[in-house]
Amino acid sequence: LPDGTQKSFNLKYIDWENFDNNVFHVTEEYACESADKQHNARPDIVLFINGIPVITAELKFELQGQDFIEAQTQYKLRSLAEPLFKFKTGPLVHFAVDTTNASMTTKLAKLGTNFLPFNLGSNGAGNQGGKGNPKASQGKFATDYIWEKVLTKESLLDIIQSFITLEVDSKTKDETLIFPRYHQLDVVRKLLNDVATNGSQKNYLVEHSAGSGKSNTIAWLTFHLNNLYFTDKNEKVFDSIIILNDRRVLDKQTRNTIMSFNPKDGTVKIAKKSSEIIEYIKLGIGGGSIRCPK
Repeated sequence: LPDGTQKSFNLKYIDWENFDNNVFHVTEEYACESADKQHNARPDIVLFINGIPVITAELKFELQGQDFIEAQTQYKLRSLAEPLFKFKTGPLVHFAVDTTNASMTTKLAKLGTNFLPFNLGSNGAGNQGGKGNPKASQGKFATDYIWEKVLTKESLLDIIQSFITLEVDSKTKDETLIFPRYHQLDVVRKLLNDVATNGSQKNYLVEHSAGSGKSNTIAWLTFHLNNLYFTDKNEKVFDSIIILNDRRVLDKQTRNTIMSFNPKDGTVKIAKKSSEIIEYIKLGIGGGSIRCPK
């Protein structure tokens, strides 16, 4: 993992032996099958892992009169018949980036495409502030964190392994591929790295604004903490992970995300009443989702 997490802990679910065998390749101005039939059908960047396209990006430069909004428009005009732009069969995420702002989408749907911000916040990740990014330091761009902290080999493999999930609406059956926004990725990794230093001896408070994906953040953090082992012994850092939710919708969203990681039978239990909480703790359940009884 980035920032030295693996130095203190072993993440049990990663096959370290084959980790370095993955082959990364970046192609600029990738020639799509529809390139000659559609204006601007060549993505600026396509990132491949083992020959499979996983990321595309459209890059804009404000001094040339275009910004990330124009990049979003380009994506909205893409032909969905092109394999590179098909949902699920194509890349996992598409980035619209300029030197100041970034956004992303996991599903191209013509003019109905929904882009989410992929910025740090005006005062930097984890700090209160407004939208956008902090002013870039000399010689750098404000969006350099995408290349330096998100799309590195270690970071991207971690995201694919233990963050990306597919959500299915129980009523409409619509599918949504969830790629972590930067603030979600940042808080999970910061907590993991602090646990690497302090073990289980500290308390933390994570603040999320409305609509910023707190259920996914809870699920991702639970998954990672439940797979942390001390490197010098085959022993978990945390015996049990307990989630207490005060809303049924949030409880359902969190539970579905955790279950999407295909936990082994018996490692996740759902407590429907308070007496079951003690029972599961005594059994040493490694992860859990518990809805607060009224």
